[in-house]
Amino acid sequence: MPDTLITDLRAAILNDATLAASLSTRVYPELAPQSAVTPFLVYTEVSLFTDQDLAGTNGNREKRVQFDFYTSTKSQGHDLREALLAEFDGLQGTIGSSQVQHISLEGTSNSFDTEDRLYRYQVEFIIHYII
Repeated sequence: MPDTLITDLRAAILNDATLAASLSTRVYPELAPQSAVTPFLVYTEVSLFTDQDLAGTNGNREKRVQFDFYTSTKSQGHDLREALLAEFDGLQGTIGSSQVQHISLEGTSNSFDTEDRLYRYQVEFIIHYII
């Protein structure tokens, strides 16, 4: 079975009423285009670990995923971060075709890029799931 977790997470973000109202379809893998209009979201698969037993890989995986919101106002970045946390933190169950055992928050941070004049709100999750 293919690993569709990242695709399923993106679809869940686009289907969330709060996130979709602000982001529309501006949800990009790894790098946003230079022409991207704020607010937008960039997501990155940071790491992947597989669980193995004596018979080999057993289908259990752990993936670390980072989400970076780029906004023109601090309050918008905060609101989008909170909406993402509400959507995924602590989630267990099915997202699209992915069977999620548990999603836990690894951490958040925020900063301001003086050159681009954008706020960056970062959220990182650890996701335990089965393929």
